[in-house]
Amino acid sequence: MEGHMKNKQLFLKYLFSTLFSSAIVSIYSIVDSVCIGQYSGSTGSAAIAACMPIWTIVYSFGILFGVGGAALMTSLKSQGKIKDGNSYFTVSFILTAITSIIIWIVFFLFRDNLLIFFGAKNEEVLEAARDYSFYIMVAIPFFVFVNYFMFFVRNDNDPILATVATVVGGVFNVFGDIFFVFDFGLGMGIKGAGLATAIGQALTIVILCTHFFKKTNTLKFEKISNISNKIFNILKIGISAFILDVCMGVVVVIFNNQINLYTSNNASILGIYGVICNMQTLVQGFAYSVGQANQPLLSAEYGKNNKDSIKELHRYGLISSLIIGLIFLLVFMMLPNVIISSFINTKLNPEVIDIGPKYLRMYFATVPILAINVYLTYYYQSVQKAEKSFITSICRGFIFPLIFLFILPIIKFDLIFLAIPLGEIIVFIMNIFFQKTPLKIENNLKLL
Repeated sequence: MEGHMKNKQLFLKYLFSTLFSSAIVSIYSIVDSVCIGQYSGSTGSAAIAACMPIWTIVYSFGILFGVGGAALMTSLKSQGKIKDGNSYFTVSFILTAITSIIIWIVFFLFRDNLLIFFGAKNEEVLEAARDYSFYIMVAIPFFVFVNYFMFFVRNDNDPILATVATVVGGVFNVFGDIFFVFDFGLGMGIKGAGLATAIGQALTIVILCTHFFKKTNTLKFEKISNISNKIFNILKIGISAFILDVCMGVVVVIFNNQINLYTSNNASILGIYGVICNMQTLVQGFAYSVGQANQPLLSAEYGKNNKDSIKELHRYGLISSLIIGLIFLLVFMMLPNVIISSFINTKLNPEVIDIGPKYLRMYFATVPILAINVYLTYYYQSVQKAEKSFITSICRGFIFPLIFLFILPIIKFDLIFLAIPLGEIIVFIMNIFFQKTPLKIENNLKLL
């Protein structure tokens, strides 16, 4: 009984911490979009849709190295192998640094080309996207590193600091958006929202780095041996979470371009999809929170070969994901008009209220299933079932959405907003079969 209470208390401690962090991140992402949408209507919201793949690309690499390295580090440290665990911290840092520099250079050289490819084909939308992304381009390394540090600090038993860092960065971004964008402040317009976001990320990184000065810190750079094995193991564990994020960016690009193709670059419909993208980020952020809360706990129990605790923690994760999904479903079904009018100035674009609610309800019809599918990806990673995690991620994040995005609008354009729900249903059925397979604990990675 005592063990059950301990698991429940630990899970709730990590869950509330990650949920709070996700709420703050989502709030300042949403405030960005709200300020831009109220400032410039559907053109600004469409620009957000075109810039959305930038977020997914830069964040996904931080997740790739953060999830993979932190899960392996935690598993090794739970076995008393402190230096071996820290070697994964070191390798992950090197991979994150190299990747951030490469992405930085690519975006600086090809920014306009990428924005057009991402969906900013309307000249007004391109101009707005160019303004919004200016300061974000400057601060790209911060966006890559924030998830890397977040995972390692949280897994080093400091979830409170991770939350504080997110809150401070988020609060600055919220007030920065309002002050930088509108005329009663600096009056920078859309460019001001990008500046506020960039500074907010920098503040988050600075606060996370204070963990290294604490007495409780166990994260240290270690001399690396067998680096190729370590890179392979990090990629093997982290690849599913990476795919989950980066494929969302790919799907947004395809979605944007399909909307442009079938509506002749209609900024209002692309603007509605921009609202949907923000809500998708919010939903997935909360769904990620459950997986991220359970990941260090599951990894530690896996390292101890404790099947009973794994099953108990897994049950908590499934229940939490379902509750989150049902709450979001209720909000989307009952308040679509409120959501759309919050993101887009309906005085400038009154037509969005006529068509937006239907599209939003269609897109989020299966949101409880989405939340469970996202959580299961993290669960498979935590118990080192990388194959199942990869299959779940690639199918829900890329294969099925890609198929439906090209088939459904041929039948009728409106059906394009069912592409994601249909994919989630198929993946959920796959996961039911995956869950029937008994858990086997196999420490078969070449960790040293």
